[in-house]
Amino acid sequence: MGRTLISRAGILLALVAVLAAMGVLRLPWGDPVFQVSGATVLVYMIWSVLAGARCACSGRSPARLCLYAVLLVSAVDSFLLRLTVVDGLIPLRWAGTALLAAGCTFGLLPRRSSSRYAPAMQLIGLAIGLGSAAGAACAVLASVIALKSPECAAPGDDQG
Repeated sequence: MGRTLISRAGILLALVAVLAAMGVLRLPWGDPVFQVSGATVLVYMIWSVLAGARCACSGRSPARLCLYAVLLVSAVDSFLLRLTVVDGLIPLRWAGTALLAAGCTFGLLPRRSSSRYAPAMQLIGLAIGLGSAAGAACAVLASVIALKSPECAAPGDDQG
């Protein structure tokens, strides 16, 4: 990781700490919905930093674009619109966060030992972890596209 990335993360954490100390930022740490949503976002952010440091690609692969689409739909639904949010099923949402973490871990492994289903695990886990039914529906469709992309093909598969 570059020094710029570390310094930006440090500045962001310092800003959050100062706002919390001043009482401007009050986060509901005891709320299970906040906990699972925060854990899901944290897993995604850590994976994003690690994957970005590991790969010099532009992020325009079909699998990555599908992830951005699912992230957009899920985040807008979960945090802004709240149209199809599933608040009551906290264990299911934690399972989504665990699925996201497993997909992110498999995605960071060397190509030979990683699962070709890691992008689908990330997509579905992200949507379920954020509690968005619309995001989950989008993730199922996006998983098909992501799994058909050349970067997800198993060694020896001919997808062309």
